[in-house]
Amino acid sequence: MARATRLFVLLTVVAAALACGRGRGGGGGGGEKGQKESPGKGGPRFQQLSEVFGGDGCATPSRTGALVWDVDFGGKTWKVPIWLPDNAGPRNAVFLLHGFGGGGTAFARNSGYDELAQARGAILVAPDAAWSENPSGFGGEEFWDNGRYKHDEREFPRDDVAFLDALAKSLRSEACVADVLATGFSNGAAMSLAWACRSGEPDAVVAAAGTLMETVQSCKQVPVPVRIYIGDKDERYDGSARPERPEYPSSQKSAALFAAFNGCEQTTRSVDVAPDTACKTWDGCKAPVELCVIRGMGHAVPTGPGGKPSTGVNFSKDGYAWFLTQVGGPEGKRGKRRR
Repeated sequence: MARATRLFVLLTVVAAALACGRGRGGGGGGGEKGQKESPGKGGPRFQQLSEVFGGDGCATPSRTGALVWDVDFGGKTWKVPIWLPDNAGPRNAVFLLHGFGGGGTAFARNSGYDELAQARGAILVAPDAAWSENPSGFGGEEFWDNGRYKHDEREFPRDDVAFLDALAKSLRSEACVADVLATGFSNGAAMSLAWACRSGEPDAVVAAAGTLMETVQSCKQVPVPVRIYIGDKDERYDGSARPERPEYPSSQKSAALFAAFNGCEQTTRSVDVAPDTACKTWDGCKAPVELCVIRGMGHAVPTGPGGKPSTGVNFSKDGYAWFLTQVGGPEGKRGKRRR
């Protein structure tokens, strides 16, 4: 009996240590190495978009800045951090997806996307991944349902593609959103690619240090502009994100898969966009595909000159500027899809 009691106490201590340590781990608050914040932390809460956008959704919102959107999905209410700009619509929306163990609020702040979206008149949505557990029920973490782990390996409390679809469609119809950018880091980057693959809802994807974890057969193969940032020292550059599953694609292979979806030719060209960064672009695509490789960078978010790490390109500023070159401005679109 004493031995059983000691074992119970030991397991309790280990579980508590794991709980305290969760969320420590990528770049700039995106997860993997970043600081986690409480889910949904960000400001006053609202439930219906009409509460802040009015009847047709195109009016200047009555509340701006950091808010929390209470979203009913799958029988549960999810607290979604959202930033609203001080301008009338039409407007674009950015879905910023954090890395493993990170949080949307911290990633929005540390990536600079909270200020960037406000300056560009875009809505920023930075949801938190849901808490998932392994089948034994011991241990868990905020982890996107992006295909990296099958459902017999992890228990996912929601379908993240359907969840992101629901958010995006609500914003298009009720908040006068024209085009949607899906972007993220690492596990969140993989989720942005999986979302575009399985849904086709995003109008463009900018992924940092991520790979497509889905099979080709699961993709709708709707042409979508894709740019992937990856460091040449990142194991994902030319290897699997899961060493025990070498069949999972590298970032190079992921870009090639989207090139196939987008009807690109086999030929490519490479352009130096910064002293340490070259972007490989496929020719003849229905929608552009680019793989931007940062020399000397490991598994991190490219934060621009003076950042940590200091890089010649900036994931947020350069990524959003590239998005605009693909979709144009939101003026006159009033939430209608381009395709």
